[in-house]
Amino acid sequence: MKSLNTKKQQGISALGIMTAILVGSFVFICGYKTIPAYYDDFLIRKALKSLVDKGTGEVSELSKTQAQRELSNFYMMNNISGPKTKALRVKRFKEKTIYDISYEVREHLFGNIEIVLTFENQLDTSKPFECCEKQVEFKKFSEEK
Repeated sequence: MKSLNTKKQQGISALGIMTAILVGSFVFICGYKTIPAYYDDFLIRKALKSLVDKGTGEVSELSKTQAQRELSNFYMMNNISGPKTKALRVKRFKEKTIYDISYEVREHLFGNIEIVLTFENQLDTSKPFECCEKQVEFKKFSEEK
């Protein structure tokens, strides 16, 4: 009796190729839309650190206007634009000052789908070299008088 020779499947099917292309395209589009926002956030963190590195006196002594001017110069030199450039909030305490730049970026993906990225950066003048992680909940302070 002859044995039946069944061939095993070799390679990838057309459906497998289409699925791989679809997944790869989705990952590429998501990266293409979000990487610029993360790069801008990297530069904004660098701008906050530059307030400390400038050496223009005590960082906690800067008024909000002076800090905005310094950050605006940094933004202009590094081509950062949009509402995040106006997002600076300042809260002063007896022993420290907190500079907060919190904002969100909405990127249209396709159809009616958007990606929302939220960034929260803070500079605490009592710990200036621990910039830019969120250290206090700023909303609590903005409600106080």
